[in-house]
Amino acid sequence: MRDFNETTEEKWRKRRKKGYNWPKLIVMIVLLGAIIYAMSALKKTGNIVSAPMAEVQTEVPETQIDNPEMEAEQNQEQSQESPSQ
Repeated sequence: MRDFNETTEEKWRKRRKKGYNWPKLIVMIVLLGAIIYAMSALKKTGNIVSAPMAEVQTEVPETQIDNPEMEAEQNQEQSQESPSQ
């Protein structure tokens, strides 16, 4: 019986030593901090709203669909009116 008590006590001491593994605990805390920082950085990049690069035209005038010559004339008129563009 005495041998059994000694073995259980020895097992208990080994478990306590494993529980107080400071380097492992420090690494885990640093890793947790890095994960939280990465999550906040990803959240910030997800909240960025930017304007679209090209104009979105929802409706096309019928003149552009039916008469391509008229479209060419309109483009020429616009280029003559505003040469700075």
